[in-house]
Amino acid sequence: MHFPPAFTALPRPVTLETHAAQRRALATALESTGACADDAFAECLRQIGVDTTPETLERLEMLAEASGTLAVRVALRGPGAGAAVGAFPGMRRVPDSTDEHCLRLAAVAVGLGRRIVDLAVSEARARGDRPSGLPQDPPHWLLADAATDVDAARLLLLNTAAGQGSGAPAVLVAAAAAAVRAADVAHRLHEAGDDESLTGTIEVLSRQTRALLSIVGGEDVVRRRAADALLA
Repeated sequence: MHFPPAFTALPRPVTLETHAAQRRALATALESTGACADDAFAECLRQIGVDTTPETLERLEMLAEASGTLAVRVALRGPGAGAAVGAFPGMRRVPDSTDEHCLRLAAVAVGLGRRIVDLAVSEARARGDRPSGLPQDPPHWLLADAATDVDAARLLLLNTAAGQGSGAPAVLVAAAAAAVRAADVAHRLHEAGDDESLTGTIEVLSRQTRALLSIVGGEDVVRRRAADALLA
């Protein structure tokens, strides 16, 4: 598959970083209270955008790195995305989900995957792990594979948003699978750790990555849609 040169380097424009601190603060408030003010949510939605351009999806991905719950609310931005929605693994399905839903949720999956990989890499560096001389277990090379999967899903997402990639359901399947794999690897690498805070964070991210497909009907439904688009 050909990827536009503009996407291969994946630079993060300065404009995407402008509101990062505000989004993190909003995400922190949401995670601690389970709710956020309507005006704060509306402002966050205004900053992110409501379309599926590569730029908007990249902003949504960055928001997901700060808070998967808030990012899902912004991604759906309609029924089921109101202030009453807390931790999204338990939220109801979106009726008549669209390709737009799939692309925006795929951006959330990529953001969650990147956050998981960053956490696992940071922990490995803190332990003093190096590319050589490690025991066979933990399998640090699995983390490299997971990071590659997440980056590949990101390229596929941006390419599809530009109108040159696979169908939206296929992108969501790929992005969610990459995020789930990253969560599984992070669990395996961290299972011997004693940082309870990090353990809890990985658990939450793991549940969120597995819940993404259920929002639009479940994994089987999304995969069927992807196959239908391929064979159309």
